[in-house]
Amino acid sequence: ALTRPRGVAVRRMGPAWEKRRPEVPVVVREEDGMLEEELFDGLGGSLALVHSPLGKEMKGGLRLTVDGRYELELVQGGMDGVLLHNLTAGKHWIELEYAGKNQRMEVELRGGRVLTVGFKLRGLGFLTLLTLNPFAEQVWASGWKEMFPDLVVEEAYFDGELAP
Repeated sequence: ALTRPRGVAVRRMGPAWEKRRPEVPVVVREEDGMLEEELFDGLGGSLALVHSPLGKEMKGGLRLTVDGRYELELVQGGMDGVLLHNLTAGKHWIELEYAGKNQRMEVELRGGRVLTVGFKLRGLGFLTLLTLNPFAEQVWASGWKEMFPDLVVEEAYFDGELAP
């Protein structure tokens, strides 16, 4: 009666929740992404050295030299590797000594992220070679331990004041 097309009731618009938002493409400006990366590069990066295959414990210790100045020696065996925090973002030269073999490589760290480098001994008999294989993707520091919950790693923090 009152709601008929020509009835006496006042017609009002329907409730807002009945209307759907128009679908528009998402626009992302590259400038914002660049700014975000610059902000994170101000944070320290992390470097994880893990024995490959993952989960295989190290036999003996290792010695790691970063940029030819900072040296870390891990003497106990039975661990899966080492996780270094507070390294500056950017390129670093690392040298790893493990089981009497040396290997060097340049790595590039991103702020707030962890670069994982696997190391292993390859070869037969007396002819062995130490190889370093960086993982393709750097992960956020908060998620690294969640990705590798079963690894036992030694954690070290660089404060920029270490003696050469």
